[in-house]
Amino acid sequence: MFTPLITHNLDGTALAAPVNAARCNGAAYKTRTIDDLRIKDDRLRAAIEGTGHLLFDGGMGTMLQAAGMKAGALPELLNFEEPQVITDIQRQYVEAGCDVITANTFGANAHKLDGAATVADVFAAAVTCAREAGARYVAGDIGPIGALLRPLGTLSFDEAYDLFAEEVRAGVDAGVDLFIIETMTDLAEIKAAVLACRENSDLPVFATMTLEEDGRTFLGTSPEVAAITLDAIGADVLGINCSQGPAELRGLAARMLTVTDKPVMVQANAGLPHVDDDGNTEIIPPCGRCREFLCQLHDDNHLAQVKLSERVLTLDELLPFRWE
Repeated sequence: MFTPLITHNLDGTALAAPVNAARCNGAAYKTRTIDDLRIKDDRLRAAIEGTGHLLFDGGMGTMLQAAGMKAGALPELLNFEEPQVITDIQRQYVEAGCDVITANTFGANAHKLDGAATVADVFAAAVTCAREAGARYVAGDIGPIGALLRPLGTLSFDEAYDLFAEEVRAGVDAGVDLFIIETMTDLAEIKAAVLACRENSDLPVFATMTLEEDGRTFLGTSPEVAAITLDAIGADVLGINCSQGPAELRGLAARMLTVTDKPVMVQANAGLPHVDDDGNTEIIPPCGRCREFLCQLHDDNHLAQVKLSERVLTLDELLPFRWE
C-alpha cells in the first residue's frame, strides 16, 4: 500500500519533523518504515507488524461517571484533582489483563481545556497516573477537538493540526509509548491528527473512527474510505471504536481489511451510560446479543462481571441458557 513520506537527514537518520523546517534544511524525503519508529519492545512491534495482538483498556468516562463525576465536568482535570481515582480505574484494567492503558487525555487539547490547565501539565499528570497503575504500555489519547472544521465549522485544517501537534509534543515529553487517535467522525480532522503525530514524534500511531448504524461516520465516511485514507497518510494501526457493539463492528472491520494490509483494531461498546435530569449516571449493561457474543469470544468470558444499577452479576448468571 502507498505510505506517506517523512523527512530524513542526509545520512538517512529519520527526523521527527516538522516536515517543512527539515526540508528547508536540506533533508530528503523517504518513506517511513517500521524501522523508523521508536517501538518499546518486541511485543508492540509484533502488533504493529500484524503478527501479534494487544488488548486495550475500556472506557474511562463511564467509569468516572459511575464513580460520581457529574455530566459536563472535565475528566482530564481529575488527573490533578483526584489522581488516585484515575489510577484505581486504570489498575482495574491492568489486573483484568489489558496490555495498553489509555492516558486520561481524550479531551486534553487547548480548545477544550480553555485555560483550565495546560496541555503539557495534563499529559504529564495523566501519564503518571497510568504508570502508577502498572501499565505495560501507555497510549497518549487524542480525541476530537470539539469544534468542526471548515466548511461545516470555522476551524481551519492548519489550526486543527496545531492543536493536535501541541498534544503530541506533550505526550512525547510525558513519556507515552504510542498514540491512539479515537472517536473521530470527520476524515479531515483525523488526517490532521495523524499528520501531527507523524510529524512531531517517532512513536507508533493507532487511529480509529466511529461508525454509525448505517455503516458510515456521522459525516458520511465509509469503512473502506476510512481505511484507505488512514493507511495512505501513515497510521500504523487503524480501525473503529465506540458507537456500536461487537456484533455490529465485526462486519465493518472486515470491510476495512479488504482494502488495507495494516493491522485493524476494534474497540466496541459494551453498554451505554444513561444520565438523568439531575446529572446522575446509570450504566446500561450490554444487551443480550452482546452478552452472547462476549461468551463466544472466549470460554472464560462467562465469568466476566456486569455492573447493574444495584448489583454485579456474571455473564453466566445473565445468560443461564446461553448457546454453547
